[in-house]
Amino acid sequence: SVLLVSMPQPPRSKKQPGRNSGGEHPTERRTGGWLSLVSYNVGVNNNEMQKIQSKQLKYKKLRTDIQTTFTSEHSITIMFMCEFGQMFSPLNNIETKEVFEMILRELQLQHIKVYANAPYVALIDTSVWSVVERETHPLPCRCEGIRAQHLIVKDLETHLTAQLWNAHIPTSAGNTPGQRFTCKQQCVR
Repeated sequence: SVLLVSMPQPPRSKKQPGRNSGGEHPTERRTGGWLSLVSYNVGVNNNEMQKIQSKQLKYKKLRTDIQTTFTSEHSITIMFMCEFGQMFSPLNNIETKEVFEMILRELQLQHIKVYANAPYVALIDTSVWSVVERETHPLPCRCEGIRAQHLIVKDLETHLTAQLWNAHIPTSAGNTPGQRFTCKQQCVR
């Protein structure tokens, strides 16, 4: 599943790096200024990491999705991913970061920085945002071990600061509609 969020932002005055003609970044295409982020449930199991590292099918799909996201007309500058590995037995953060850095190098998107807190990954356009703080927090759910990636980002030009949470409730923590509702209700307080 993918969730796209766009919020108004003061207009930008400087050109951002990009791959389209003229070096223009998709954020320059909108008038009035917009900030957009996308949340993407990747659904990669721990046993699939080796296939991704060896650039098999899941790697190619992930690469295509990242390329499409950062070159779309939606002006996306932040991409959140969840379920890159399992919640209760997460992948290694260093290996996770290296996979995404390899994809970004191939796509010539080196201005996008990887923030890995497996099973969460945030890809952030550093020509637009600086990351002020990044940490992992437990969520106040009844299921032990559920946590979220927490970031505070600041727009380099407008100085707008945003607190962002990259969170996911695994099916095992809420496998009935009532359990999922209770967990979500506790997490948004």
